[in-house]
Amino acid sequence: MQNTPQNSRRKSPSPNAVLYFASVIYGASFVAYFASPLHLCQVLTCQYYDIDLVKVYKAYWPVLLSVAAVMAVYAVIATKLI
Repeated sequence: MQNTPQNSRRKSPSPNAVLYFASVIYGASFVAYFASPLHLCQVLTCQYYDIDLVKVYKAYWPVLLSVAAVMAVYAVIATKLI
C-alpha cells in the first residue's frame, strides 16, 4: 500500500480541541450515569428514606439539562478548533 500525500499530511487536532472533546465525553458520561435508573446508590437511598424516585428525577432535570447544555457548547467550540 502506497503512502499517498493525502494520507501522510493528515492534520492532527489541536491540544485545545482534544481537551474540549475530553470534557464533552466526561460530561456526557456523568449525565448518563447520574440520570440512569440503575444508579445503585440512588436507588438504595430512595428506598431507605422512602422517597419517590419520580420526584427525585423531577429535581434532577435542571441540573442535568444545564450540564448537557454546557457540554453542547464545548462540543461546538471543539469542532471549530479542529
